Amino acid sequence: MPVLGGMAATRQLREMSDGVRSIPVIALTGHSSAQDMQAARDAGMDGFLSKPVNVVALRKELARLIGQRPVGEVSASPASPSSGGVAFTAAGSLLDAERIALLKRMNIMVDLLPDGLAQVREHVGQLEEAVRRNDLSAARQALHSLVGLSGELGARAMFEITKHHSRAVGGNVWPSEPNWLEQLVALTLESERALQASFSGDGAAP
Repeated sequence: MPVLGGMAATRQLREMSDGVRSIPVIALTGHSSAQDMQAARDAGMDGFLSKPVNVVALRKELARLIGQRPVGEVSASPASPSSGGVAFTAAGSLLDAERIALLKRMNIMVDLLPDGLAQVREHVGQLEEAVRRNDLSAARQALHSLVGLSGELGARAMFEITKHHSRAVGGNVWPSEPNWLEQLVALTLESERALQASFSGDGAAP
């Protein structure tokens, strides 16, 4: 783009008012290294697609970010406040099978997965500390990072629940579900194990 690049534009977008800064941003780039993906996440981008862009993949990424799903797609969804947790319709709903298949075809998970999981753990730790300090701003930042990371890694259930909690915290209130943080930490561990198992035969660290 003239004058302002995509990274800089996204950073400015994230500094705007509440109604604007939550607009989803997808990076479309010819560079697909783990470092490029991390730079996009750091700038506040929500998704990442490599050029040449596959139209089907782009539609699915857009659907993921705006909360739409093809009819019949199995996914995790936030439970009602009375249940106090996350509802899973099937064991496979922990992961996004199509996203995982795409990442395998791209053959980048050897580099991406260990670093991605380490960052997930770091942001979960930051979230726990933010909750301990009653710091909504820090919690908002940690949840935003977790939404982007989980979506890129194909951790569908984690993406759904972090997006759900991010919306609440974005409205300057804590999530209303009892034990929401403990359940998110448990879901993080389950998702990590599922991702490691999914890519264990592709050279990614177990």
